[in-house]
Amino acid sequence: MKYINALFCLLLLTITACEDSAVVTLPTIEDQHISFTIDGQQQSLRGVDESTLYVTALTINTATEENRLYLRRMSADNEVVLSITAENIPVRKLEKGMAYAGETYSPATIEVETSEISGSIYCPHQENTSSMRYEALLSFDSFDEHGRMIGTFRTKEGADNPVELLNGTFDLHVNLVE
Repeated sequence: MKYINALFCLLLLTITACEDSAVVTLPTIEDQHISFTIDGQQQSLRGVDESTLYVTALTINTATEENRLYLRRMSADNEVVLSITAENIPVRKLEKGMAYAGETYSPATIEVETSEISGSIYCPHQENTSSMRYEALLSFDSFDEHGRMIGTFRTKEGADNPVELLNGTFDLHVNLVE
């Protein structure tokens, strides 16, 4: 009985000594990013979770030649998530990689989600989640044979966007799915 009481006290001490707030730190990929300026604040998102690595992709339907580009990164604390989606961008396949066939930017949609993580380490949850959608324009400069895509984006002039996104750049590994 003496040992059971000692184990119970040790367990109680361990539980009460633990941190009581949730801290989320996502892994980051330092040589990949989505960066932009919003409301005068510079952001550079490098965080990833399990889904991000697989859904950052350019999918091409070889029968119809329709395509969809989906880019996504988040802050290391998971409080800001940015997704860019563009459909049927003018691309052409090269022997190694892809090339942007247009002379200008293509229409895209940007979604920025913000939230706060709260609760204890035993029960973390998102709180105060909000989402903003932007009409945008996107172009990429290169897409090499290793899947590295480098490009730019900005909010569409004259669109009914909540605030203006400026200086948008991305440098990401993008999966090519045919």
